Amino acid sequence: MASLRAPSVAGTFYPADAVELAADVSRLLDEAAPGPLPKALIAPHAGYIFSGAIAASAFRRVRGAPIERVVLLGPSHYAHLHGLALPDAKAFATPLGTVPIEEAAFPRDAHAHSREHSLEVEVPFLQVALGTLTLVPLVVGNAKPDEVAQAIDALWGGAETLIVISSDLSHYLPYSEARAVDDSTAKKIVGRAGERTSPRRAPPPDARGADRSAQLGRHGRRQAPRGGLWRLRVLPGHSVNFPGRYWHALDDGRIQCDVCPRFCALREGQRGMCFVRMREDDRVVLTTYGRSSGFCVDPIEKKPLNHFLPGTPVLSFGTAGCNLGCRFCQNWDISKSREVDTLADAASPDQIAIEAVRLGCRSVAFTYNDPVIFIEYAIEVAKACRSRGIKTVAVTAGYMCDEPRREFYRYMDAANVDLKGFTEAFYQKICLGHLQPVLDTLVYLKRETDVWFEITTLLIPGENDSDEELERLTRWVRAELGPDVPLHFTAFHPDFKMLDKPPTPPATLTRARDIGLRNGLRYVYTGNVHDEEGGSTRCPGCGEIVVGRDWYRLTRWSLRDGACAKCGTRIPGVFEGRPGRWGPRRLPVRLSA
Repeated sequence: MASLRAPSVAGTFYPADAVELAADVSRLLDEAAPGPLPKALIAPHAGYIFSGAIAASAFRRVRGAPIERVVLLGPSHYAHLHGLALPDAKAFATPLGTVPIEEAAFPRDAHAHSREHSLEVEVPFLQVALGTLTLVPLVVGNAKPDEVAQAIDALWGGAETLIVISSDLSHYLPYSEARAVDDSTAKKIVGRAGERTSPRRAPPPDARGADRSAQLGRHGRRQAPRGGLWRLRVLPGHSVNFPGRYWHALDDGRIQCDVCPRFCALREGQRGMCFVRMREDDRVVLTTYGRSSGFCVDPIEKKPLNHFLPGTPVLSFGTAGCNLGCRFCQNWDISKSREVDTLADAASPDQIAIEAVRLGCRSVAFTYNDPVIFIEYAIEVAKACRSRGIKTVAVTAGYMCDEPRREFYRYMDAANVDLKGFTEAFYQKICLGHLQPVLDTLVYLKRETDVWFEITTLLIPGENDSDEELERLTRWVRAELGPDVPLHFTAFHPDFKMLDKPPTPPATLTRARDIGLRNGLRYVYTGNVHDEEGGSTRCPGCGEIVVGRDWYRLTRWSLRDGACAKCGTRIPGVFEGRPGRWGPRRLPVRLSA
């Protein structure tokens, strides 16, 4: 597979110079009138000199919207193609930069995309209007309407997804006839905007518009209409919907999910932002119960947990979806998945616990995506594990409400909580969430549970790595959680929608660690780098290294009954007499129902 689908019509359909192109597109958008935020739009694909202003009138409506993903469909002009196809590349390039291409269940055809302009001319508008995004670019050849409808159905997504149809509508007609035909076509499309595009039960008429505006207004966000096509594709023979907990009915007929602070208010068939919690038959259901994106035996240090059963293997798994929108997500192919086909493995809670015992794992970790959104499944797995002497670990962003938080952690033995930054602006802009609920989770874990927990902050150059922010973060941890909660500063690498940032320099991690130690934290670690000093645990009493680490490999063990072998100072955590010997290995495991 090629790394890039290179520009084909730069310099002909639109300017090849990046500065000139950005200026032209920005001017066209500035001159266009704003309008309601759409879920789907149709835009022309002729050269900008001919149809740039009309295209801008469409894209102006999504400018600055919280859209993360664009499904773009356009006709094939040059290649004979059956069905729909993605480019055989990892990213789509224009003079303005590259846009990651999302994996999807469609064939790839480099030839069909190599000269095709119908998709390419829309991308600069999307780059300027939306900034960072992920693209699903599909060229459409000889395809039946039902085939195209099924593709859109599978990729429909939620508020984070925009559907763009690239079409000039009528061709080769006299001007007056073209105007009449196109006007008639447009009216028919708009007139059917409230209809379902498949023979499924229709939502109430008002479900398309402002059904969540008040709820999302509290978060400073808007949502595109959810006109139809909400059903997630499932593999034949599998029923994955499971009665959900924590929801209540609203006076206007919607049902509100109360698992996390998004408080998604749903009409029948609608999904929350996480995409896996859905209203069905006047209740909230979890659509991924018993399904996983894959199982793997990892070192516990990878979670990362440095003070919880060091050196032992942990059976790790996740599902799909997420309730945050982090632009730097390192597991975006799982957390942002909108297809159940991502969930390759099926396993009951008992099967998972039995497999953990068989593999010699001391714990099971809910990871890769946040277990908050599959809380019912995670709790049942935790119960099954506890009955067999297996501990459970939550790797989470901590973005949840109080009541489900209390039930969830009643069954957890350990947790690593991602404190993604320490400003509300960072959480709103970069994560599409809020800081305070995460701080509430951390304080709850410390003051009201016996759960062993550690904290991880991924340091992103220029976003959350300033001395001022690190000072405030580490002082808050010391004041609210105490000196003994381990804090991990880990290295960012460009991914998902943050390909424009450089990797975190190791010196930044060392600087952050020094700030934390200076502010009274006893266990501050660096991660995602080879740094034996930054990864090792030192005794706060005598300074001796009690657990040496190089990334995920233990290099030294000087603990006796959880205390420093040299001076006897107790080291907080969950330790056994001897460390595990799993090392840095990663062992994928396939479980079947």
